[in-house]
Amino acid sequence: MGDLVETFNKIPGPQRLLILSLVMILFGVLFYLFGWSALEDDITAQKDRRLALLTQETDIKRKVANRDEIMGELDDLKTRKAQVEKVLPASAEISKLLQKVYGQAKIVGLEIKRFEPGDETIKKLYAEIPVAIEVRGTYDQIADFFFYVGKMERIVNIKNISIERLSGGAFGTGPLRVTCDAITYRSVLTAAPVK
Repeated sequence: MGDLVETFNKIPGPQRLLILSLVMILFGVLFYLFGWSALEDDITAQKDRRLALLTQETDIKRKVANRDEIMGELDDLKTRKAQVEKVLPASAEISKLLQKVYGQAKIVGLEIKRFEPGDETIKKLYAEIPVAIEVRGTYDQIADFFFYVGKMERIVNIKNISIERLSGGAFGTGPLRVTCDAITYRSVLTAAPVK
């Protein structure tokens, strides 16, 4: 190493300055290629990662802020589902329905002659369940019966209504005989048909 320093000292000043400059440039290029550019790549990668984490954090904060709103919407949906299931249940529950309709007829004072469930008919999203009804009573009793059946929670449509006066002529005051079909429905999306 001492010989190298002596040889270097024997070189004239301007050439020595040029050699030192070239060595420094060489070290600078090597540092840039192997040190600095790798650090820059790492810095860029870390900046990208930081930006992704900030975006993720913002998204999480937004979701947390909306949690109460989403939970409220979920509760509303559950309430609406329960209401829909009362109107259009998944099971036929014919016995309960028959008891309610039969009870309404008795409450208003109708004489029940026929109350007979029929076979259900499957449609695309629901099933129709008919009940053939024959009752006897006054006009007001029949009107009250239809009114109360229309007010039930579950959907019940009265169809094929036939009214006949039993005595006193067409405009008399005798009792009426009414035959009709009470149609109720059930959802076929979640339950199997009742046989």
